[in-house]
Amino acid sequence: MQGIYPDYADKVNLYAVSYDAYQDVSMLNEHAQEGGWTWPVAYPLGTMLQDYHVVIWATKIAFDANGVITYRAGPGEGTDEEFHEVFQKLATSS
Repeated sequence: MQGIYPDYADKVNLYAVSYDAYQDVSMLNEHAQEGGWTWPVAYPLGTMLQDYHVVIWATKIAFDANGVITYRAGPGEGTDEEFHEVFQKLATSS
């Protein structure tokens, strides 16, 4: 994703959201720096993880401008081509 997102950074909002209730934002920021991520990190609000059935790290969910889930993949799922397609659709639908 690191090689793909910069092409869409001005068109698509991307956030890494912690799935661990015991991990604070400073730990997330450290992890992001180590991974070379160029997108912001966030902490889930309320029951967000339960609402979207996130039970494992590296779950990827894309929402369109209306909040509808348009893509979902788990750890190790999703190819560069799929991410390009997802970002392209999001960029053109907003």
